Amino acid sequence: MNSSKIKDNDNSETAKRRVSLLSLQGNSNIGLYIAANDKHAFCGVHLSREIGRIIEDVLGCEVINITIAGIQYPGIFMLFDDNRIIVPQIIFENEKKKLEKAGYEVIIIDTRHTALRNSIMLHNKKALISEEVDKSTQKQLENLGIEVKRITVSEFESVGNLISASENEGFASIAFNDGQIKELKKFFGISLSSGTLSNRNLYISSSLVVNKNGMIISSDSMPDEVMDITAAFDA
Repeated sequence: MNSSKIKDNDNSETAKRRVSLLSLQGNSNIGLYIAANDKHAFCGVHLSREIGRIIEDVLGCEVINITIAGIQYPGIFMLFDDNRIIVPQIIFENEKKKLEKAGYEVIIIDTRHTALRNSIMLHNKKALISEEVDKSTQKQLENLGIEVKRITVSEFESVGNLISASENEGFASIAFNDGQIKELKKFFGISLSSGTLSNRNLYISSSLVVNKNGMIISSDSMPDEVMDITAAFDA
């Protein structure tokens, strides 16, 4: 069963984003199902029209239903870089054409880290990558004009899943230490808060979808977590 709760940020001049608490078919890992920038939200093809309308309303962008390599979780495969979308080599040709039809240049990188979003966080032409990411993948990113920073976070390999950002704001997992938070603020040039989502889950991007218009948060998130994330993104 899908569930949602929408907070409409009235007419306040300081309110920037609408907020929705959402689960999809009982799964709070909404960031697996949805990948969004300011123009489009890419969602699995089995997503209901009702939920699609909620996503469009909250994020203020058009929903495009798509799979990557036939898989219903586009959120883990896609990286956004202005009008470019970076995807792994496993993408099917018809899926690539659908992205191109939506107005994007599709960049395919050949990597064993096909779940790109788990290992890589890309924002404003800067990428944070796990130490586990191979040099070939790093080089392909750099060849696209992307500045790359490697980082180790204790036992976590999926460092891309530990942080999300939109415009000049970001939210990172408490898995990062204070020194790393300072480094990431400087590297990305954003304000950066830290915390958890989905009832103390350390993985942020799987529990959050955010763009300049709104944010969708895992419905499993606790009230204090919702307060922290809305404050971080000035919602």
